[in-house]
Amino acid sequence: MSVSRHAENCLRLDLQALMREKKLQKAIDVHEEFREQLVFVKKARDAAQKWLNDPTDPDVFTVDPRADEIDVVYFDSGAKDAQGMPTKCKASLQELLDRIDGDRYRVTNHFIKTVDLREYALKTIDKCDLTIDRLPRSAARTQKKRIILQLFLRLLRKS
Repeated sequence: MSVSRHAENCLRLDLQALMREKKLQKAIDVHEEFREQLVFVKKARDAAQKWLNDPTDPDVFTVDPRADEIDVVYFDSGAKDAQGMPTKCKASLQELLDRIDGDRYRVTNHFIKTVDLREYALKTIDKCDLTIDRLPRSAARTQKKRIILQLFLRLLRKS
């Protein structure tokens, strides 16, 4: 009987205080994590917006490749190989635009490599969604723990 009273009167208060403290710590951690995720998403959005702005019209977004993202394979007629043929070279379009002078270069092929900002933005949004989805799950786990504790206390009272 005395164990039951002790469990009901003393341990119950200790457990409640402990549960309140743990809830508060978890709530602050979840809130801080959510805040950090939102700050990250805002920075990613600002960077994407800066990158996507069309240089000729800042109110318009463009996903066109930039000159430094395009590799060009060309024959340089100013530099001959051992057989006297133009040398095959590769450079970025920006490099070629910076040094172009008349008919010296004859472009034969080009390759485009870009940062796929759409994929990057979608991955960032998915990460945010996962974080937001965790909030209700965390609350549900806390609710389950509370129910288990209440059942445990009821069992203690009965014994």
